[in-house]
Amino acid sequence: MKKKMNKVFVVCLAATAMTAGMSVSAFAQVHIGETTYKTFDEAVAAAADAAVIVLDTDETTSGLNLSKNLTVDGGTDKKNLTFTDKGIALWGKKLTFKNCAVELKRIGSTPYTAEWGWMTICASKDAELHLENAEMVMDGEGVAANTHAIYFCSNNKLNLKNSTLEIRNYPQDALEWDGGDGGYNVNLENSTYISDNNRSGFTGKFYATIDNSKVQVLNSHGNGSNGTYYTIKNGSEVLFDGNGNWGISAWRIDMSNQSSLTATNNGYSGIWTRVLNVDKTCKLDVEENGVKPLSAATSGGIVFQGNGTYKSTIEKGADVTIMNNAGSGIYTKQAACDLTIGSATIINNGTGIQNENKIGAEYGGGIYNIGTMRLGSSVILYNNHAGKGADDIYNGENATLKFGDTNKEWILDDCNHAIDGWYDDTEGSRWNADGGESEHHIVLVNSGSKTGMLQIKAAHGLDADDKESRPDIDKKADGEDEIKGVKPGDNISFTLESHLPARLAGFVVRSDSNAERLLIPEKFSERMIFHDEMSKNLEFDKVTLKVTVGNKGSVLPEEYYKVETGKGNETFRVSIALIAAFNDGYITYDELKNAEPIIVSYDAAVSDKAIDGDKVENRAWVNDSEKDIVDGPVIDPDVPSTGGIGTKAFTAAGIALMGAAAGAVIVTGKRKKKEQ
Repeated sequence: MKKKMNKVFVVCLAATAMTAGMSVSAFAQVHIGETTYKTFDEAVAAAADAAVIVLDTDETTSGLNLSKNLTVDGGTDKKNLTFTDKGIALWGKKLTFKNCAVELKRIGSTPYTAEWGWMTICASKDAELHLENAEMVMDGEGVAANTHAIYFCSNNKLNLKNSTLEIRNYPQDALEWDGGDGGYNVNLENSTYISDNNRSGFTGKFYATIDNSKVQVLNSHGNGSNGTYYTIKNGSEVLFDGNGNWGISAWRIDMSNQSSLTATNNGYSGIWTRVLNVDKTCKLDVEENGVKPLSAATSGGIVFQGNGTYKSTIEKGADVTIMNNAGSGIYTKQAACDLTIGSATIINNGTGIQNENKIGAEYGGGIYNIGTMRLGSSVILYNNHAGKGADDIYNGENATLKFGDTNKEWILDDCNHAIDGWYDDTEGSRWNADGGESEHHIVLVNSGSKTGMLQIKAAHGLDADDKESRPDIDKKADGEDEIKGVKPGDNISFTLESHLPARLAGFVVRSDSNAERLLIPEKFSERMIFHDEMSKNLEFDKVTLKVTVGNKGSVLPEEYYKVETGKGNETFRVSIALIAAFNDGYITYDELKNAEPIIVSYDAAVSDKAIDGDKVENRAWVNDSEKDIVDGPVIDPDVPSTGGIGTKAFTAAGIALMGAAAGAVIVTGKRKKKEQ
């Protein structure tokens, strides 16, 4: 019995030793060096300055009130740290979240409630917040109406490296300064910052360096940003979209090394800045802004405030698009503005259709200049609109403007005539070459350097070149102008003919990587859609359909067009991706420039159920243009034909934007269907 008890005693000792060992590892919550703690908050209280707290499990905290430097490390598997009650108060120290996922949801106050009870994170002078290979999500849904997300007091840093910060649903600002003495820094390196549905994304004079990173400021109730200095470099992508007032409102924007900035669908202008520099490798896209403007001065694409000390430059080669904004494409605010634009596409601005009250440009639908502006030869500027004068360019009384010639491939959108120069478009004597003789006002303005009042429009004189791609209607059957008659079982070969839109040639540029290659930038969109509606006694043979291009009849590969059936009353429609086909070399520049033919051909069979006296009919049109109808009788082959009837009809909407016209439907032959 004694021996047996000794064995039991030995087993108990072993179990005790094992349990003691497990208390250090398996049951540990967090540790600092060799010391373990049951909770994260316990570890924080015990931590010395510059300590590193390592999370062994997912943890929670009631909040951080820090007067010491601290690093929180989630380890290789990125443990979670969830805030449950209060946020973070930083007192002049540095807090780093490393290799972890941090969550602050419905947190409306820091632990220092005496003064910092209206923000989730607050940093006193010289404090820093760092994310390294970490994710932080801050969601303000349900917090008090005065709550801010992150508030900086002076000389602070928010640094993200290989990290993501998401701030959503705060009634106040995502990032805000206190209006103090400067030194408010946001540095992103290979990281992402998202502000969505807050009052603002950046508020105050931050110095934001965005390096190989992504920034998205979306759906702000007020401005997307206000007063920040932005350095956007090394392939960074910045988006300001759907913000209530200004999109990206900045003191300065500097872009370099293949970075992009997009400002779209904002309430006021997409961009407001004093300084704007864009190097030749970068992309700037400003579209559909002025959704809820206060006036013409807040409805444009870019409001350029200018600065007497700094000049601004958009380099030649930069991919700049300023299109479809309610007000002026670029609107300058003071005589100190000094902007050189090497290349840009500035079209279709100023109409005000983007907002309910139709607030658009009053003067200078493309450019409103009261400072100094230089436009390079690569600037595309036409088809803008202004309510009172100067559809395309307004130059004020003491302003200076340098501009080049128009391009012969530019097409005026309201009459589809080729643009041949700059014309006076002054308030009270607007350009008019298309009305009656008594209404004409056609005063040519030479390009060059101008100082003083100038209100002009890219337009044409009396002898305008019609660039509308509208061929005459042509219907044939077996080479004749009438259908002799068809029998049940006959196959008919139809041809739908239109022409390539010559206006697209005006958008052709040379590739940066291959000077011999011509292309149309992806920012343009153009599809030609052939519609076909056949009577029910004709059976469409989809397999036989093909598309050919040009006078040589080159066959277009199937990946550049889509055939759809069953759209309303249509038998089928063919949508052709013209720009993709051009960029891949299946449409040549000469074919485009000369508006050469584009033809859809296919077969259809007369139904076996057709009887003598029936009529076969085929209607076709391109986009929303004139319809062409070809028809003819189904007859007994022994009964002489009385001939077919060709008719024309027009849709109410008329010619679509691309200018392509009604297709010609040609019956090129009929043959007996093969016996099954």
